[in-house]
Amino acid sequence: KEEASRKVELGDYISFATDFRQENSRATGKAFDDRAGCAVLMEVIEQEQRYEDDLYFAFLVQEEPGLRGSAVLFEQVCPDLALVIEGTTAGDDPGLPEHQWATRLGDGPAITFMHRGYVVNKKIYESILRVAQKYDIKHQPKRRTAGGTDAARLAKTGGGVPAGVISVPARYIHSPLSMIDLGDFENTVKLVSKILEEGEGFAR
Repeated sequence: KEEASRKVELGDYISFATDFRQENSRATGKAFDDRAGCAVLMEVIEQEQRYEDDLYFAFLVQEEPGLRGSAVLFEQVCPDLALVIEGTTAGDDPGLPEHQWATRLGDGPAITFMHRGYVVNKKIYESILRVAQKYDIKHQPKRRTAGGTDAARLAKTGGGVPAGVISVPARYIHSPLSMIDLGDFENTVKLVSKILEEGEGFAR
């Protein structure tokens, strides 16, 4: 306490200085939760593809303290449907029973059928699965319904927006050192890209 008091005062903001590292098929870095989703969107944007429908990429804030950013997004864009891309818990930890694992690193992007506050529209959920199967993209269901995403806020704002949820599994997602599988990340980029290419098929 005495040492810390010489460097900071009560109320100061501090954070861990964690470097990004990539080794073999894994990457580690700070707080990969929704940052993994942002990175997926950037990869899709950099492909510079043109799509038939209007498409908005939104990098939202304050999901954790109350899904605040997505409510503002609705007022500005009023989308017909949404695809939430994020990071989610990988439960494949030796200290946790397998039946409690939400996802597993290396098994591909996690596709959510429901979570706290939201049940994914069945047509959207099945469309995501159909695209993954059509292009032989490795994927997995998210096996726990704990936690939430901006899809819940979109469903409850205005007239409601149906939304799918695709996640990059990450170990220790809210910690100073998170871990993702690069294959999962690449397959998430591929899945999102193919969904956008399919266009209207995603909404049917």
